[in-house]
Amino acid sequence: MRVAFISDLHLDVNRIDPEKALGLFEAEIKRQAIDVLILAGDTFNSLEKTSDFVQTLAVKVGPGPRLFYLAGNHEMGSGESFETIEDFDDPHYLHKKYLDIGSHRLIGHNGWYDYSMDKNQHTIEEIASFKKRNWYDRRIKQPMTDQERMALAIAEMETMVEEAKKAGQKVVMVNHFSPLQAFVDQIPFRKSKMTILKAFLGSAFLGRDFVKWGVESSISGHLHLHPEKQQVAQTSFYNVALGYNRRRIMEWSGSDFYQEVTKRMLILDL
Repeated sequence: MRVAFISDLHLDVNRIDPEKALGLFEAEIKRQAIDVLILAGDTFNSLEKTSDFVQTLAVKVGPGPRLFYLAGNHEMGSGESFETIEDFDDPHYLHKKYLDIGSHRLIGHNGWYDYSMDKNQHTIEEIASFKKRNWYDRRIKQPMTDQERMALAIAEMETMVEEAKKAGQKVVMVNHFSPLQAFVDQIPFRKSKMTILKAFLGSAFLGRDFVKWGVESSISGHLHLHPEKQQVAQTSFYNVALGYNRRRIMEWSGSDFYQEVTKRMLILDL
């Protein structure tokens, strides 16, 4: 089966007409004979809008292709409670769920961050203060620290991987936040003081765990970086973020939405 992944479409920030985006994905699913499509977070600045988008696309493509999504920090910042984000009632929502495709089990989890990508360049207090003053995620509601939230996420993912292994399935993990330090370290920060942003990009511990657990493939977004695949032991790490195309933040190679999507979309034959 052909499984496609892409994240960080930011349709509202990029001012892409949702109808245009729906038409593009409908055509691409048919053209590429895609069996499963996963939007790995930051489709809109709203969980409800992302849910509506995927449900509408599902109607357009009809029976056959299966469509899923995760929540990135931009969906999480639209006012929903932590409990809603964790257990949002939508069959297309892949968070803490899995899909078996032949000998592979595709596991979805939004993920989070624990400041480990910062590599102790800043204190926890400095990072927390920066987040409270400057970072988008300050609006996200949660009843625990970022470190506790990431520890919970890792425990949930470990349980799901163990269950997959017991079932004899090869594991493909899909997260929004990055699990690979090597990706984060490629970001060309123009100002050294902005390297503190690494703290909010994912968890280096998770990437090490993926390798330790024997995960076959890891697909994530969030970085808007477009790095090449990284192979660590038996684990292939991919980043599938599209990113921003705005006057102040130009992260596309061109200006055509269709070309950027087809360039950034990862398709695996499982």
